[in-house]
Amino acid sequence: MGIYPWRQKTTMPRKGETTTCEFCRKGHVRKRMEDIAFRQWSDIGRITCRVTVSIGVCDVCGAKSGLGIDKIFDEAFQREYDKQRVHHAAGA
Repeated sequence: MGIYPWRQKTTMPRKGETTTCEFCRKGHVRKRMEDIAFRQWSDIGRITCRVTVSIGVCDVCGAKSGLGIDKIFDEAFQREYDKQRVHHAAGA
């Protein structure tokens, strides 16, 4: 088992493997693709975005987690904001 047994759970699983849930410590986290829609206010009004991300979901407690999702949200917002800004400027 080694000197640091908890380190075994901190490595990323290989493709098709699951990890133990960090929240409930009982369930297994399985990856799936999930569509997420969100809205955010900006200086030109409300921006609506939709993204598809890889999410890990616990089969016991339902906790969701994902690496790099904040960056995906930021990029989607910036993309939609830029579209709206061009549209807004053309109408002004």
